[in-house]
Amino acid sequence: MNILSQTFYIDPNAVNNSSTVYLTGIDLFFKAKPSATNNQSGITNPGIHLSIVETNVDTSPSFDLGFPASYINLSYSAINADTTATTATTFTFTQPIPLNTGQYYAIRIQPDDPAYDVWTAVSGDALVGTNSAFPGFATGFQGGLYSYATDGNVTPTAGTQLKFNVRVAQFTANSATFELVNRGYEFLAVSNQVGTFAGGELAFTMQSNVSAQTVSFTAASNVIFGNNTVFTNPAYAVNNYIIMYANTTTIQARQITSVINSTAISVSEPLAYTNTAANFFTAPTGIVYFSSQAANTLYLTNSNANSSLYFVNGANVVGAISGAYAYVSNVFNLPVTGFNASLGLNTPSGGTSSVSANFANSDFRVYTSGPNNAVSIDMNTHELLPGYNAIVMSRSNEVQNPTYLYGSNAKSSVVRVTINQSGPAGKIFTSPYLFQETLDMFTYQNYINNSNANENTNNGNAASKHITTILTFDSGISAQDSFLYLTAFKPAGTQIIPYAKVYNSKDSDSFNQKEWTLMVANNNTGGQYSTVAANNYLNFSFGMPNQPPSKYTANGAVSVNTSIAGNATLVGTGTNFGTEILVNDVVKVYNSAYPNVDYQIAVVTGISNSTVLTLDSSVSNTSVTGAGSMSIDKIADPYQAFLNPQNNNVIRYYNSSLSPIDTYDSIQYKVVLLSNNINIAPRISSLTALGVSV
Repeated sequence: MNILSQTFYIDPNAVNNSSTVYLTGIDLFFKAKPSATNNQSGITNPGIHLSIVETNVDTSPSFDLGFPASYINLSYSAINADTTATTATTFTFTQPIPLNTGQYYAIRIQPDDPAYDVWTAVSGDALVGTNSAFPGFATGFQGGLYSYATDGNVTPTAGTQLKFNVRVAQFTANSATFELVNRGYEFLAVSNQVGTFAGGELAFTMQSNVSAQTVSFTAASNVIFGNNTVFTNPAYAVNNYIIMYANTTTIQARQITSVINSTAISVSEPLAYTNTAANFFTAPTGIVYFSSQAANTLYLTNSNANSSLYFVNGANVVGAISGAYAYVSNVFNLPVTGFNASLGLNTPSGGTSSVSANFANSDFRVYTSGPNNAVSIDMNTHELLPGYNAIVMSRSNEVQNPTYLYGSNAKSSVVRVTINQSGPAGKIFTSPYLFQETLDMFTYQNYINNSNANENTNNGNAASKHITTILTFDSGISAQDSFLYLTAFKPAGTQIIPYAKVYNSKDSDSFNQKEWTLMVANNNTGGQYSTVAANNYLNFSFGMPNQPPSKYTANGAVSVNTSIAGNATLVGTGTNFGTEILVNDVVKVYNSAYPNVDYQIAVVTGISNSTVLTLDSSVSNTSVTGAGSMSIDKIADPYQAFLNPQNNNVIRYYNSSLSPIDTYDSIQYKVVLLSNNINIAPRISSLTALGVSV
């Protein structure tokens, strides 16, 4: 018998027009089976391998597209054979296989021995037990039998089909709730690490030797014997680990598989060394899941921590294979400021489902969990916000706070999935289902604060920021202004603050020396906010400032000394030049009646006395001088770019020598994100920048 494949059609009319059905098994009928020994294959007790595969467009079987959960290996003794084609051999799947109705699928059969023979129906052959010829197959949706030959070709067998039954599940109207909890993770901040932890290795903390007790073991043995031990103590429960000194320099860790008595236990792996009086201890353990020596973090999974044995600050954690070790500075909890659930949840017609997530809520003193923490999950939403200080706790922290957390196992995260199915009795062939291979929760933490101090420099305080690449124009091309457009989610309590760094290649300074200039919102777009529930994104527009920020307004008033050529000398009344205003200060001279309209930015090049100073440029615009009496401000940051009103609002900045630079041919943008609540953060979906000439 070659590899065979029988196609079949799932008729929706046969299953109350359900869109899906669930295969639970396949019945095959065998005419003969090989001998258990001395057979052609040379395999003792050869079995049968069966799976369900999809079909091609022409309904022929596609052997490459199988359903993983449908693969079954049936043993020799479970396979029935008879001469009457009445005894079925049932292949039962480990879990129901969901299939769409109105489609063809195929049963793939691969025997271990070619002497297996299956019952088939062949047009023109006599029916079993009679002399009557089989007239052929009725019209309708017929399947076909295919043979997978040694040449690799799938060959149809004309007029022949397998005898088989397809078993599908029938359901009753019902409701069920599943609760999915987090694994036993340990989130460890470490320091003084020596060596590199290997992914997948066992890690444990070094503990004190058990006083007055030793163990003995022999290489290649799985049994450990104790001296004055009490292995019936809960510390030596099955699945816990015992750590032993194999010799003065080598430690062995083994998982306990059974407690034989007070002085003998069996372990999961043979011992690699012999020691007749080894010191030992039990310790909390976990499997290395993630390790970053640069970030001083070590994440473990499958932690065995319990109320009496857990990871603590100040312990040393060791890798059982790598030998790496580090100091545990903090057993911390993982904040969850947002999450996305990826669940293999299917809800067909007639069924309903609901999903919610519940995390431990921490005010950093007490951990709580309960119905008020539940967050309803829309499976089509990829950004879900708990709205409180949600955390997934290290297992060692969970076991120390069992009263406040979910269930008897003290878990800090639970996803509840409730599914319902309704329909007429005896006619329900479909149901919502949860696919166990796809049960994932992806969480993230907002790395954000609420301070943009010093962001005009390259060392600002903001924790969250996006910095673009440097945009450089082609040779000979420069721009006079810049605009930035953002599409962003900006809920109340958050800020989106953009900066620009402009540079002209004629500048003697380097690009990195330039400061960031705070951009300003255009058309009042800066005051709009998104709605958290609607998760709506808004459009924002920003431009360059009309003037650099002032530090303070100096005392007194000034006017232009018109008797001195050039109109660059100012005479003050009630001023304190030399104290409030110094040489090389950048100042703003303006008409007091119109401070944000009629002004000029200039550099102080000389001070004669407390009432006379000289600027690097003349003040001759009558809009600025007004009635002749003006105010003067000291500029807080002389290196900020601005739109110069004395030059048609072309961008100007001062370099480190206080030389004025007009226009730019390179620019870089920085967008700072701020929030007063770590659980709510702004987001940017698009950024568009324009360099323009006015």
